Amino acid sequence: MTNALKRHNWLMFGVLLSMILFSNYFLYRTTLFGPVPDGAAVGSLFDLLVVVPLLAYFLILRKRYSLKYLGAVILAGYGAAYFIIPASQFSQFAFLPYIIVFSEALFIGLELFIAYKILTKLPVLLKEYRRLNGINSLFLFNVKRAAETHLPNNRLGTVFMTEFAMFNYALFSWKKKPP
Repeated sequence: MTNALKRHNWLMFGVLLSMILFSNYFLYRTTLFGPVPDGAAVGSLFDLLVVVPLLAYFLILRKRYSLKYLGAVILAGYGAAYFIIPASQFSQFAFLPYIIVFSEALFIGLELFIAYKILTKLPVLLKEYRRLNGINSLFLFNVKRAAETHLPNNRLGTVFMTEFAMFNYALFSWKKKPP
C-alpha cells in the first residue's frame, strides 16, 4: 500500500510539473496566444519558483526527505525559468539570482549557527554523556538525555543529536563488545 501511494505521488507530481512546464513553454514559443503581455513573466516565475517547490514539498518531500532538497528544486525552477522565459522579458528580473543566492546562503548560515551552538556545548554534553553512560549503556538514550539537559527547548539541537546517534550506530557500533 505504501509503495503504491508513493508512486501515485510521484506520478501526480510529474503530471502537474509537466503541465506547468509545457503551458509556460507554449505560451512563449508559439504564436497561438498572440503577443505575450509583460505580466506573464511574473506569473511564470511564480509558477516555477513558488508553485513547483510547494508541489514538490507536499507530494514528495514531506515526511520522507530533508527540506534541503527544496533549495535544489527552487534552483531547478530558476533554471527552467531562465530557459523558458525570453531574455527580453527575463531581463527585468535581474535581481532574482541575488535573492536566490542570498536565501541559500541564509539557510547555510542557519545550519552553521546550529553547528556552532552544538560545538560550544560539546564539552558539557560529553561530560553529561559520560555520567549517564555509567548508569545506562544505551547510546541513544544517553545522548538524548544529555541534549535535553543542556539544550532545553532546542528542537534543532535534539534533532542534531539524534542524527549523531544514527551515525554512531551506523559506523561505530560494530566495534563495541556487548555487555
